Amino acid sequence: MRKKVTIKDVAKAVGVTPTTVSNVLNGTNRISDETRRRVLQAVEELQYTPNMSARALVKRRTYTIGLFIPASPRVLSDSYFAEALRGMTEVALQYGYVVSIIYSDGLSDSVRQRIDGLVLTELKNKDEYVQYFKRIRLPFVALGRGGDPTLRDYVISDTNRGIREAVNHVYRLGHRHLGYLLGPLGYEYVCERYRTFRRMHAELGLPLDRRLCATGENSREGGASAMRTIFARGVRPTAIFASTDIMALGAIEYLHEHGLRVPDDMSVVGFDDADFSKYVRPSITTVHHDIYRAGREAAFMLIAKLDGREYKRPVTLPVRFVPRESTSTISLSNQ
Repeated sequence: MRKKVTIKDVAKAVGVTPTTVSNVLNGTNRISDETRRRVLQAVEELQYTPNMSARALVKRRTYTIGLFIPASPRVLSDSYFAEALRGMTEVALQYGYVVSIIYSDGLSDSVRQRIDGLVLTELKNKDEYVQYFKRIRLPFVALGRGGDPTLRDYVISDTNRGIREAVNHVYRLGHRHLGYLLGPLGYEYVCERYRTFRRMHAELGLPLDRRLCATGENSREGGASAMRTIFARGVRPTAIFASTDIMALGAIEYLHEHGLRVPDDMSVVGFDDADFSKYVRPSITTVHHDIYRAGREAAFMLIAKLDGREYKRPVTLPVRFVPRESTSTISLSNQ
């Protein structure tokens, strides 16, 4: 039988004291990045497993952080939440934490006893959960900014740059009549992306035709429905932007069903660079933001907050514009 590895074995392998190993695993005291790296490497190589139950009893903490997600059937198939969870879990394990999924409809007063803190997703302009967690003093950080001006512990993507590059792309292709499919207006990310779209019209000297803009649910059906609304007004853009890739996919399907070709008859741009966007035909021109990295940054920020360590806040991550098959030069018939 293999001998059980102890904290002293890890300390001996690294050449530090057991207290230093404990400090690394507990996230306490100031430890250099190099020492932390060596300790965590030894923990992995020796397959050392800390006694989490004993640590939790001593510290009066659960060493569990939660990913707070909407109670919606789509989250089970949405790569956004899967990537955020993957990034969070990797960082959490490094610091001796585990990650639990907390659904918004399963929220109860007992959540405070089961977790030490939360990473919030899909914040609304007026988010009741932000106020609730503040009131019960449950530590949290957010993937997104929300509408609370006092919120500082959040991780966001550089949405402005992404939308600017996307609009400039279709403008260079000759498009001047641009439409927009908005997701649910209560969400900050929907409004932020649309605000940048509107600002770009002003910068490029383009008139904003509100008849070319419509709202829908953040789904394939929502994208198709918003596209249907625009067509019912008797107007047609030469290029359409969507709040998300899944809405862009719905718009493309609607156009195909009505005998229109993408991008020959209309160019389509999404946002997110969801997994499917590169595999559908035509592949979707989009803006990539690294949700896996956002999950890592959010977990690091939350755990540092819980452990009383300094951390950078807020964090803005870069994005990357990804041109694909769903956009092309405007056709002569559309000019």
